[in-house]
Amino acid sequence: MCGCCGAVHRSHYDKKEQQTRDLSCGDARIYLEAEVRRVKCKKCGTVKREKLPWRRILFTRSDLPTM
Repeated sequence: MCGCCGAVHRSHYDKKEQQTRDLSCGDARIYLEAEVRRVKCKKCGTVKREKLPWRRILFTRSDLPTM
């Protein structure tokens, strides 16, 4: 699925393994690993990473307090 327009694609441009942090379990930090494909969209003409519907960004590094 194109990360820009949402068009569904069967082929991909390239792929990369990406880690996403999940909720902690006690003191243990949990990370999920997923193979994320980049698709060259025929509909909008861009090369973007595919959307992962289960992944959402809760905050970014810039939101963290500075010390």
